[in-house]
Amino acid sequence: MNDALARLRALEAGGGTPTPTPAPSFSTSASITSDGSPQVGETLAGNDGTIANGSVSARQWLLNGTAISGATGATYVPTQTGDHSYRVTATGPGGTATSTATVAVAAATPTPTPAPSFTTSPSITTDGTPQVGETFTGNDGIVTGGTVQSRRWLRGGTQVGTGAAFTPTDTGDYVFEVTATGAGGSTVASATVTVAAATPPASPFFGSSSSTWGSTSPTFGATA
Repeated sequence: MNDALARLRALEAGGGTPTPTPAPSFSTSASITSDGSPQVGETLAGNDGTIANGSVSARQWLLNGTAISGATGATYVPTQTGDHSYRVTATGPGGTATSTATVAVAAATPTPTPAPSFTTSPSITTDGTPQVGETFTGNDGIVTGGTVQSRRWLRGGTQVGTGAAFTPTDTGDYVFEVTATGAGGSTVASATVTVAAATPPASPFFGSSSSTWGSTSPTFGATA
């Protein structure tokens, strides 16, 4: 009303035509950004652009050209695939103007389930020296994201036993292999020990009594 009166008074005073008030305009257009790939479940952020001769009066998100009910803010989380648009309406004394940005939203990328991991590795212990005939105990280590599925012992790449305990019958490098399985797959970890030949027991004949036997030998000869 005031604007109309001002134009009327200008006409009466100067007899000329008043300069029309320009409509709003977008010197930079509306746009859409997202932290990741535009996909279902990813927040889309609408940027209003830069407006002259007016200010934002409405914001609206659209899916494939149809307004989404209730989606009238600067951000939106899509629940469907398709073309999502962000439409900004600017209003000023000279009228209204709109600017629209569109982005294609894809299906959500599934988050892969990680495979099990060993936070501490398997190990091998024994009560004595690592040698043939000595019992070895395999320790699984600590597993996250799964549980131990199998244990086995190998020598030269060939399985020679299963379970946590093993008694080697030959020398060489022995591997204790642990397989952990979970929703994300399987992971294998291992420990290795070098097994030596068994230490022969001390002979009673060649021990301290042997020295006694040797010392009496000359006496036996002298008597003869």
